[in-house]
Amino acid sequence: MNGIPRLTFLLSVTVLATLTTHAGGQEKFRSHEDLLLSALNLTGQADGNWAHFRSTSLNTAKLNEQSPWYPYVHRSWKRWKIGEASLGFSEAGFSYAYNSALPSSSYDDAPWKGVGSNLRADLGFELDWKGLRIVIEGNFWYAQNRDFELVPAYDGRSEDHHYWAFRGGSIDRPQQFIGAHLLRYNLGQTALRYTSKYFTVGLSTENIWVGPARFFPLMFSNQGEGFPHADIGTPGFVPLVLDGIDFGSIEFRALLGVLYESDSFDDDQSNNYNQILGFTAGYALPFQKNLTLGLHFYRRKNMLNFPSNFTQLFDFTNGGPTNTHIDKVDSQVSVTLNWAFPEVGVAVYGEYGRNDLALPHAAYTRIDHSNGYTLGMQKVFTLKKEQLLSITAELTDLFQIPYNGASQPSWYKHFDVPQGHTHNGQDLGNPVGPGSDSQILRIDYFNKGAMYSLWFQRVLMDKDYLYHLTELHDITPPHPDPPYLKNRHPYYPYALLIIGTEYSQLMEKWKYYLKIEAQLHYNYGWWAKNDIANIRLELGMSL
Repeated sequence: MNGIPRLTFLLSVTVLATLTTHAGGQEKFRSHEDLLLSALNLTGQADGNWAHFRSTSLNTAKLNEQSPWYPYVHRSWKRWKIGEASLGFSEAGFSYAYNSALPSSSYDDAPWKGVGSNLRADLGFELDWKGLRIVIEGNFWYAQNRDFELVPAYDGRSEDHHYWAFRGGSIDRPQQFIGAHLLRYNLGQTALRYTSKYFTVGLSTENIWVGPARFFPLMFSNQGEGFPHADIGTPGFVPLVLDGIDFGSIEFRALLGVLYESDSFDDDQSNNYNQILGFTAGYALPFQKNLTLGLHFYRRKNMLNFPSNFTQLFDFTNGGPTNTHIDKVDSQVSVTLNWAFPEVGVAVYGEYGRNDLALPHAAYTRIDHSNGYTLGMQKVFTLKKEQLLSITAELTDLFQIPYNGASQPSWYKHFDVPQGHTHNGQDLGNPVGPGSDSQILRIDYFNKGAMYSLWFQRVLMDKDYLYHLTELHDITPPHPDPPYLKNRHPYYPYALLIIGTEYSQLMEKWKYYLKIEAQLHYNYGWWAKNDIANIRLELGMSL
């Protein structure tokens, strides 16, 4: 997986980073600080709309320095003034995680947390100067990666590490990375960015988050590793005023990047890279600035020949009613809505998307074609001056039902982009993965620098694959059919039930946290009564 395109990008970022950069970066997605800023924004204590396109090198939420919450979110001791420039730590920390029976990771960017012990160390520096911002940040991570019971390839067409090579293409999403005692390094949130009042341009390997979803965005999240990309557009929402008339606010960010195949996928060296191109556009109404609409369009193409392939990313004519399996570009589109009511601390939001845009006629004749959605609501209560209670409920569904015997594209999978919507074997979008649905309820209590959290989640795993199994009546289950299933189909819905809690404390110089999850994999592998319990423990400390 080491190649010239990857090496060239990493060297260019490193060289640029030695030359010179802000006014504050975005806190890591789903971190204590990020969750607190979200709650403050919803109660009107932080300024500005949350952007539909968020990156860690650009802060789109502003917190007044006079706010009592400011010292907890922006710990100023981490930065030093050098004339007009500012130098400081972007990240410095260490964490340990343990999974007792099955792998489990959530919003962890690059590190993959397998069975057994998992270690992570981060170190990063940032330099800001007159709108120019440079972040050099990387992490080392280790995974003991003990063996566990893999879901078998029931139909004999897949390898066990990739059991889902069935209808709807393939995807680079291994159940287990190859090898024990994995030790890896990546550039993490490294970025070079210039930002002015109405314009931003960046080159980075950072994670991005697209859309208003708190847990289940369809396009991009930090569930997996960030990928090398360049982006250009507005720094969040900017006012649209023409001849003194307020037309609301707009947001736009275009992206061009490269995705890598994991070592676990295949031995074909000709298809190791995919190009990705797309944009996010947002609009806020002039008479209702807290109602924001978003349009997100992204497409991928396998990079067999970069110079000639690149132009095809901009060709929007391929695909059509008679071109179901020969389109060489995989496209996704979604629309989002976020409506906030700061006076009562409530926000409702949603996202509806199509996974396969190569069949335009399906947009008019089949509303269910390759669709997926996320819906959610957040309520924040202001208890006292420095106490907040946030309650968030969210649900998502990516299940696809075959239509008239035809192959229905499964989310994030494709035929001609065989790695699907992944980078280095990890999901780029919705953490629940292809064919799954999930519901979550999370409660966060903020008391000055402390955060106490409790959440409940249910995931019905890959219903697309379950449907595939129940269509194939001649396949053999991995275990003998127990008596109580006599004359019944051996495959059952596979559900994951989670209850978790977290304590996090922001101090003057340090932050530390402890997180515990109890997970029950009910009918693991879609085999009845094959239940497996997993305990996930994680603790960490950082600047």
